[in-house]
Amino acid sequence: MNPWKTGDTGGSLEAMEESNRGEGLFRSALDALPFPACIIGPDGAVLFSNRAMDRTFGQGKPAPVLPDDALAIAGKARETGKRVRATVTVTVSGDQAVQFPVEATPLPGAATGKPGPVLLSACITGEEDLLRELLVRDTSRRKLRELLATIRHDILNQLTILIGFLQYSEDLCQDPGIREFIGKEENAGKAIQSLIEFTRKFQDLAIQEPAWIDLSLLATPVEVQKLPRDVLVRIDCGHFEVFSPPLLSFVFSVLVENALDHATGLSRITIAAAPRGDDLVIAVEDDGPGIPPGERKMLFERGHGRHGGYSLWLAREIVRICGGTLDECGGEGRGARFEIRIPKGMWRKRDDGAS
Repeated sequence: MNPWKTGDTGGSLEAMEESNRGEGLFRSALDALPFPACIIGPDGAVLFSNRAMDRTFGQGKPAPVLPDDALAIAGKARETGKRVRATVTVTVSGDQAVQFPVEATPLPGAATGKPGPVLLSACITGEEDLLRELLVRDTSRRKLRELLATIRHDILNQLTILIGFLQYSEDLCQDPGIREFIGKEENAGKAIQSLIEFTRKFQDLAIQEPAWIDLSLLATPVEVQKLPRDVLVRIDCGHFEVFSPPLLSFVFSVLVENALDHATGLSRITIAAAPRGDDLVIAVEDDGPGIPPGERKMLFERGHGRHGGYSLWLAREIVRICGGTLDECGGEGRGARFEIRIPKGMWRKRDDGAS
């Protein structure tokens, strides 16, 4: 079976020779790719793997790139007839796992009308040890997360002890002046405690590299998914992708939390995206009372707002990583409207052939 045959050859010798030449060119083209690629048949079997895959996993051992999620991606591409991009986890070097992006592309089947094969390829570049490089990077991230979590845990433990002794000292102390100082020290300790807890929220996102990400996924953080039932949310981000670190989702978390905290009588939050000139403007609006003009001046200053005053300030800094801007454009009595402006080159409309 030639999985890449586009139609009935008619059975003639010339047609068979032409088919063989086409197959040979197809194999040569796949072998020239610097990243692992293989052809998967309708039954999930590997029909062909290129040299990059053999270099990565060893001759004749393509199985490590075909976990269940990779086969599911290939199956989805075959069913829909469209290219599918996703991230899969591959176990290499014993029990070590690494994640990398893959792309499944349906190929034309034979003239029988039966499902055709699928080209599954890794969306990475390089010449040698492709997945080993990814493995080292993934391991480094994981170890860094573990290190930060351990240090944060130990600091929080010590802060808890410190705050406890301050509270105990305040109870024992009879001098009003000293009690006042102890109270301020206790509040400072609690503020530090809150800030450290705040870092836990975006630790994993902060060490992930920028990539093209579906805007609808970024704009639907857990805060949106857990909104109260009496608050309606509408997300209309079209088919746009932005080149950013996954940390950008934290910005939407902050803006949603800000609306929940301050918008009295809130019943609706809308997140929508549309081109404006060369830029992509993402608006996060609510139907609350809006932000008073006096407060708007210091809205993004460090020390103002949630989490010790870091949330909106940090949200603006994260948007700047993408070369964008974050501003509040609403008005008192008209609800809050935050606009994230992503510049040309950092956003694109998703290919209709991908999902």
